[in-house]
Amino acid sequence: MSIYFHCNFLKKNYKKEKKKVGVQMIKLYLPYTQDLIRVPYSEQDMYLIQAKGSGSIKIGVAKDCDARIKQLQTGNAVELRLIHVFKGYGNVERPLHKELKKFREKGEWFSYKCVGSLPVEIYEQIPYGALDSWWLSI
Repeated sequence: MSIYFHCNFLKKNYKKEKKKVGVQMIKLYLPYTQDLIRVPYSEQDMYLIQAKGSGSIKIGVAKDCDARIKQLQTGNAVELRLIHVFKGYGNVERPLHKELKKFREKGEWFSYKCVGSLPVEIYEQIPYGALDSWWLSI
């Protein structure tokens, strides 16, 4: 049995097993690409962090989001605030980064303007007032 055949065989069986177990899926409509994506829930959570001054938004994943913001704050001169944690949405991060690529500033950091382009299913989970003007420097 060739390695190629074996890998494909394993992939097919893995997909069948996932269907049997009934993996819950996250459905998102991406407005710019007009794609409807379905991704399985993840062990990791997706988070949004905002930087004071610029309002830049970091979209990342972690198992412990509180520890992650402390780690990021240690190496950052500006105040960072955890906006929201999306439980089990770790698999959504990559397609979301692709969707928001025109707002990318550097790495996983995006311009504040990306907020209006978040998929509705994500935006509606952010608590009211969490993205208010707390980050503007006076």
